[in-house]
Amino acid sequence: MPEPSQSAVFSSREEPIVVDDDDDVVPVTAAVNLPAHSPNNSLRDITPAASISASSTNSSDQANALQPNGSSGGDDALDTSSPQDKFRTGYVFSADMMLHVNPIEPEHPERPLRIWKIFLGFKKHDLFTHMKRIPIREAKEDEVALVHDKGIWEGVTRSALYRADVLKEQVPMLEISSSLYVNEHSAYAARLSCGGAIELCDAVASGRIRNGFAIVRPPGHHAEPQKSMGFCFFNNVAVATQVVMQKNPDIQKVLILDWDVHHGNGTQRAFEDNPNVMYMSLHRYDEDGSFYPGSSYGNYTSIGIGNGAHYSVNVPWPTRGMGDADYLYAFHNLIMPIAQEFSPDLVIISAGFDAAEGDPIGQNKVTPGGFAQMTHLLTSLCNGKVAVVLEGGYNPDAVASSALAVTDVLLSFNTLPPSSTVASTIAAETVRRVREEHQTKWTSLKVAGAGVNDVETNPARAPDAVKIGDMLAEYRNSVIANEFDLFEIPLDATPHRHFAGHVLCSEGILDSFSTIIFFVHDMGNLRLERPRASAAYEEDALQLVDASRRILKYAKKRNYGIVDLNIINCFSAQKVISPSGVRRTATEVELLKLDEAKKAAAFIWDNVVALARSSGGEKKIVLLGFGSGCDALTSIVDERDVKSDVRAVVNVVGYGEMPCVSINADLDKKKWYYRRSLVLAPEDHRHLLDRGEAAPLKRFGKIKPVADTAAINIFSSRFGEIKSFLDVKLNPSKKAGIANAAP
Repeated sequence: MPEPSQSAVFSSREEPIVVDDDDDVVPVTAAVNLPAHSPNNSLRDITPAASISASSTNSSDQANALQPNGSSGGDDALDTSSPQDKFRTGYVFSADMMLHVNPIEPEHPERPLRIWKIFLGFKKHDLFTHMKRIPIREAKEDEVALVHDKGIWEGVTRSALYRADVLKEQVPMLEISSSLYVNEHSAYAARLSCGGAIELCDAVASGRIRNGFAIVRPPGHHAEPQKSMGFCFFNNVAVATQVVMQKNPDIQKVLILDWDVHHGNGTQRAFEDNPNVMYMSLHRYDEDGSFYPGSSYGNYTSIGIGNGAHYSVNVPWPTRGMGDADYLYAFHNLIMPIAQEFSPDLVIISAGFDAAEGDPIGQNKVTPGGFAQMTHLLTSLCNGKVAVVLEGGYNPDAVASSALAVTDVLLSFNTLPPSSTVASTIAAETVRRVREEHQTKWTSLKVAGAGVNDVETNPARAPDAVKIGDMLAEYRNSVIANEFDLFEIPLDATPHRHFAGHVLCSEGILDSFSTIIFFVHDMGNLRLERPRASAAYEEDALQLVDASRRILKYAKKRNYGIVDLNIINCFSAQKVISPSGVRRTATEVELLKLDEAKKAAAFIWDNVVALARSSGGEKKIVLLGFGSGCDALTSIVDERDVKSDVRAVVNVVGYGEMPCVSINADLDKKKWYYRRSLVLAPEDHRHLLDRGEAAPLKRFGKIKPVADTAAINIFSSRFGEIKSFLDVKLNPSKKAGIANAAP
């Protein structure tokens, strides 16, 4: 737990305003007898109401929408004693929470319009007549103390004692130090927000209602036990959880599912050592953990401590743009299996809608249908006892439509469909990592069959392991070399020793062949899937799909020399799918490996292929790239003089970056590459989609779209076409003969 921090700022006229504090701070005397709520102000006269656009509702709606204490006008909504069979779904709301507004920037992202739009949306769709209004109240000090240090309560409460102009002076410093703002009503709004969450969760836990929605602000999930931060003063959900578990003996285990786009650092810290409270969060993290709150605490390796280990489950999206299919993939393959095994007595959703499509901060793509589907899945737990508590969300219209979709599910009115059902590769990889982190604890994540990730990794007990690259090298230097009369090019004494065992060439390569194929490839695909529970299928599942043998057979039959470089990259046969609107970029590790492969390919060209070119007689060179080898091969075209002897360049591309010569290369080289090349790529490759109907760029070669996804399949299905292309380029007269042949 970090040391208590202070968000204190100073005025030349007043003592410091402290929003969070150490336990031993003595409160000011005036704070002892505070009024029950902020000074009387009519909601219709304050700035927040003025921030609502004129188009959002007509004037009569604004005047009559709210009764005292935030009630809607109907008798049913005011009935607090109705049985559950009449009102299965409840809500809490008070317009007084709109008093909390940034005194410097009224249009601050966390503004009153967020809850006002929800209220208007519910009213417009007549939801309140089907819901039970749970009376809202202010949270009490002893309740907040179940989560927060005493200084938090005192610091927030004291803020109401200062004049509005004094508070306004402190806002810039508060925003810098803690991402907070405060006005004279903030403390009251924070107590109402927290108290509303308590009352809604208690109504669900006690069985007075089956489920409900707390339309509250300011949000709470960033507020840590010792610090208010990130627009949050008190941690509404954490406090409500503690109160509910103390008050209701039947609530022994609580699941908190946080789908706010930010990691709920405060909620996780409140329960990180508690095995009775499961905290699960899906949030934007970015690859370096820089997305707010900006620490590794939200990474998948952050799993809780002590008895609470593996009761904190974080799904850290490494990029923006994650959508419905990505979130639902995580739900089906991670969230729900663990949740069902945990078997909670109550589910609380920290429902931030800043992952919604159109949110200016989150920049994700979750639609109302996505939120509806996640809610529907969660209502399958604990007999549907689900309490939804508003957190973030900074596009008021997106917040309102998302909240409406969630509440439709709670009311069993409608469950909108998701916008997409194909998850991105990034989502699948992220979920895989989280599963591996937690599968030792949760049996629902374990898959039958021994994989490398199931093996004990403790150095004292771990069994010996052999690297796949070493096994491939042995296979190539025994089986492949013997079958095709090849020998290994020694690299141990070179800077490219990493590729030792993976470069083979024909006997007599320097002077025995007039045609040489320089083949740069990865090994293909390792098939590790286990389709059926039988010995025969187990055997079939463990295969190395070798793309090189077909070319080696072709070269041997034509008496062509071969220089074969395997760059040792086991890649997925799956289509690489990026989140909507996000272009996949190579990682730093991928770029480093590619640079190593390019240097190794250039070394082999200079010391083997180029020497063979100068050994006398006409030489015809073919450059053939496959999968991850295409970039390495094309870099030779870019950096070396190849035009005199290279007759053809073939690249069989997967979903990686489209290989090309440099944009700075001279025009003659770009034209030469275009005339001499055949590039086979999936027809929905990103480069082709981006180009659309535009004219092809010659530096990318002559691209032929193929209706397939994996490079290995393209290579196999189009091998005849590749051979025909090579025959024509190696023997131009053959093309003329074909043209003159009788039909």
